[in-house]
Amino acid sequence: MKRFIKNILPAVALAFILLIPGIKAVAGTISSVDATAKDNTITVSGVADSGVLSVAVFLYDESGETMIQMKSVAVDSDMKFKETFEAANGTYLVKTADYEGGKFAEATVTVGKEESKDDTTDKTDTTDKTDTTDKTDTTDKTDTTDKTDTTDKTDTTDKTDTTDKTPVTTPTTPTTPVTTPDASGKKIIAYDEAGLAGSIAGLKAGEVARVEVPAGKTIKSDVFAKAKETGAVLELASSDGKVVWNFKKVTGEMKDFYVDGKIGVELADVSKALSETTLPKTMKYTTVDFTYSGELAGEVEVTLNLSNGGFTEGQTLFFYYFNPNTNRFELMDSAAYKSGNATFKITHCSEYIVTSEKLPTALTTVKTGDSTNVLLFFAIFALGCIMITYAYVMRAEEK
Repeated sequence: MKRFIKNILPAVALAFILLIPGIKAVAGTISSVDATAKDNTITVSGVADSGVLSVAVFLYDESGETMIQMKSVAVDSDMKFKETFEAANGTYLVKTADYEGGKFAEATVTVGKEESKDDTTDKTDTTDKTDTTDKTDTTDKTDTTDKTDTTDKTDTTDKTDTTDKTPVTTPTTPTTPVTTPDASGKKIIAYDEAGLAGSIAGLKAGEVARVEVPAGKTIKSDVFAKAKETGAVLELASSDGKVVWNFKKVTGEMKDFYVDGKIGVELADVSKALSETTLPKTMKYTTVDFTYSGELAGEVEVTLNLSNGGFTEGQTLFFYYFNPNTNRFELMDSAAYKSGNATFKITHCSEYIVTSEKLPTALTTVKTGDSTNVLLFFAIFALGCIMITYAYVMRAEEK
């Protein structure tokens, strides 16, 4: 018996060691999903496979590129789930998946009844348009007028061209950005990548320079250096109007700066972190992904156009930074939602979310340990027991 245990235990231990890396939660799938709309309310319902505990439900625009809202919903004992969204008139794409991951199940839904363009009215015109009027023209049209032209058309004008055609060369001068003040006193400067620093150099401390930056273009580091030197305020707006940066006081160095940002796009790591807990049904949120990444030259105000986030006029919104190292959200600022916009203070650019309520503590508190993989725990425990038993048998055999 001892010889059997001695031979078999190492093999069992080796099997456990090989199996441990493969022990992980397997994401389930969504069997079916359906989306209906009534009075600006979208109802999403469906059936999940056995083993799915919670479902992540995403609401996108018709193109499927911009995420508007995301909610997680628990699956009931019949493996069914149901969630609702408030939405304006339009067509939307709904995506659902196991909160652990896996393939999406999709459905399309239209909010608001579109007017039918099929006109079935019989427009056949039965009026008898036969014209029986006698149109015979008996007028004598013979023209007996003598049209002989006896005018002398000899052209005696001297057409010799005495114009001096010697090419005239006009000296060119370097172009500078056009600066025009608006009603508030801001200096509106046309975007010119090479000449912006020169325009900022001519401003006084406290003067505001507003620049609308085309998509994909940058504000060079020398522009920030001049703003720091003169004390000028930089107001930098993206061409699509979604993001406006206000550098009231440049206090540090800056790399070339991209003004653009994406609002309401799907961020995989953010969605994964949010799916770890069930969010309040009343909570609405949208993601923010800035094109620029890194530290800013001091504290900056950023105004975001959040009109597609489903927020309510006047409510307080919360601005969270997603920390990829801790997989948790850190509250950075809060602000009132007014006329489709909210302004937050920020010191660095990364991935953020804006929420209508504060996130649950489970999403903002850093974990001190991981106890979610119970199978892994028991596998390690069993392996330990096997090794102890093996050591005991070997020691007894030696005696």
